[in-house]
Amino acid sequence: MLSDPWLRSVFIAGLSAIFVSMLLLVYVVFLRLTLIERQQREQRFLDIWRPLMLEATEHAPADLPALAPADHHAFLKLWNHYQELLRGDAREKLVALARRCGMEQVARAMLVRRSFRDRLIAANTLGHMRAADAWTDLVEVSREPHPLTSICAARALLTIDAGRALPVLMPAFLARGEWPVARVTAMLSEAGADTVSGPLVAALEAAAGEDGATFKVERLLCYIEVAHTELASATILRVLQAGKDDNIVATCLKSLRDPSGLEIVRSHLAHATWFVRTQAVTALGRIGTVQDCERLIALLSDPVWWVRYRAAQAIVALQPMHGAELQRIRMALSDRFAVNIFDQVIAESAAT
Repeated sequence: MLSDPWLRSVFIAGLSAIFVSMLLLVYVVFLRLTLIERQQREQRFLDIWRPLMLEATEHAPADLPALAPADHHAFLKLWNHYQELLRGDAREKLVALARRCGMEQVARAMLVRRSFRDRLIAANTLGHMRAADAWTDLVEVSREPHPLTSICAARALLTIDAGRALPVLMPAFLARGEWPVARVTAMLSEAGADTVSGPLVAALEAAAGEDGATFKVERLLCYIEVAHTELASATILRVLQAGKDDNIVATCLKSLRDPSGLEIVRSHLAHATWFVRTQAVTALGRIGTVQDCERLIALLSDPVWWVRYRAAQAIVALQPMHGAELQRIRMALSDRFAVNIFDQVIAESAAT
């Protein structure tokens, strides 16, 4: 039968498929056994080093076991975990422990490797250690295209020296849309209002004076909430008064929380652009008074649905607005669009 060349080819192909399948099976078993062995090794490592690190937060352990190169990742992962959890003197004692174990040199070497995991762990470690000697390498990593390693390096730079880092990182804070706003805001908050207020205000005022800088202004208005409240509010009001771009005006109104800007908000209720009116109405619901209800009632008949909707929400939000007063406003409405939107918002308010 095997003398037939076609049958012989099929037979050989079948044997090859079986052989390859067996090799794959052996490889899968090998990977599984390797994973189990690594997990068991990490568990043994944690059983030894978790108590030692907790002890180190109180006082330096007298004796430390030797660290094999294979345990460096496990050590740094556990150490960074405690750095995120702890505060104050306990963190400094853990830094002393890591330096005693030679982890700063290990992290410096990991930072320049190609491995994404190595650079990520190294950036976190060097930031927590405030390793100023690694500044140049961390700046390079912060400029990498990968969003996770770059933002971790940026956080490390802020932790080491926020005043020195802000001029380096501010362009990236404005340009890198892939960096989450909440993450950057948290980083700036960690740096402290005393450090970040001046640079953020200067950057916001500079961006507001540029043409086509709406994206920058929007990002900075999100970040400026970590600055000192009085300084941030005054800057937002100055940018709002300049009013060079409708998008910037709307963004400023969205961020405004200071009652001293009430007259400016009122002046934008009749703005020609609908989304500016929408944000003005929303701002009035935050910082307005009961006397603003008549202004808002007039906007219940606005031709744009969103303006009517936000106006109705603002009326309900203003206090004291009791059920009887809301009913009086409802009965006085004659425009059917105003009646419909007001009824909708009242129903939504009752449901919540």
